[in-house]
Amino acid sequence: MARQLERFDNLVSMFLTRAAENGDKPFLSAKRDGAWRAITWNEAARQVAALAESLTRIGLEAGDRVMLVSENRPEWLIADLGIMAAGCVTVPTYTTNTTRDHTHILGNSGAKAVIVSNQKLAKSLIPAVLFSTGCHHVIGIEAIRTGQATDDFHYHRWDELVAGEPDMGALRQRLQRVGREALACIIYTSGTGGAPRGVRLHHGSILHNVEGCAAGDTVRRHGVTIIGASNLARTLAADSSALFARNLFNFLSAFWDKDSAAPMLPDDDEIVQARGRRAGAARGGGRGRADRPERAPGGRVPLVRAGRPVGEHDRLGGADHAPAHGHRRHLPGRALA
Repeated sequence: MARQLERFDNLVSMFLTRAAENGDKPFLSAKRDGAWRAITWNEAARQVAALAESLTRIGLEAGDRVMLVSENRPEWLIADLGIMAAGCVTVPTYTTNTTRDHTHILGNSGAKAVIVSNQKLAKSLIPAVLFSTGCHHVIGIEAIRTGQATDDFHYHRWDELVAGEPDMGALRQRLQRVGREALACIIYTSGTGGAPRGVRLHHGSILHNVEGCAAGDTVRRHGVTIIGASNLARTLAADSSALFARNLFNFLSAFWDKDSAAPMLPDDDEIVQARGRRAGAARGGGRGRADRPERAPGGRVPLVRAGRPVGEHDRLGGADHAPAHGHRRHLPGRALA
């Protein structure tokens, strides 16, 4: 049986509550040097609070926009929560954006800072920052080569901004001033039909979706289909990278009572078979080759989509869809009937 979701005023307060409940349990995982490494709830909360303090220290104020350019990785979520914890607004972008796209979004959103994950993504971003008149800070999750460009903006290293022991009490007090009506993010379209257009999402609207995800099973309420967390996790596992599916499931599993049986995330065989059926249907051939998975050395079933391996940061829904990390939220929760 699913637990009753409490009422929260903002997304960061919900996260901090879950972090206090789960403590040193694994929260986010990523593969580093060939091995899976987990970040605990406590460590993630510490980094979120430290990043919020650092953003305030470098001069950002409540309501300022912070652009986020990153593939799907634990730092994405920590950056998102840290931005909101500072009272700022997250502006996530597609990793496939061109310099022209970045220039438009920087100017249209009025972003004063940008967080970028690596040198590859910074290549198209830095020229846009130089052209911008309002973006004065670039934060690199990994080392970024900026050359002489640092004369035009301030460059900050991620590991320095998330270091130290932040004042959690001060953060909770500051969050009391962030209500459901506060702007949480601005999501921009891909720009395939013209210049990217931004959509404003408030904390309350996203929390309403989380309420739907907290339902253990799909139910009907007032003529609207509420997609439960169990079905949501299984659906996304069949469509996205294993990394994203497992991190999402870790988050959703916090909504179940400890004494009740939480839904199980599909194992590799189920994911392979589901992807194979989708790939086969797309090719018009019925069952895909992944319906008959061949085990790799060591007994592990390789993840495949349309007959090719799926990378850690593969796109959600295939090449014809936008990358999952280009969207602000992975918790749709509600769908019209």
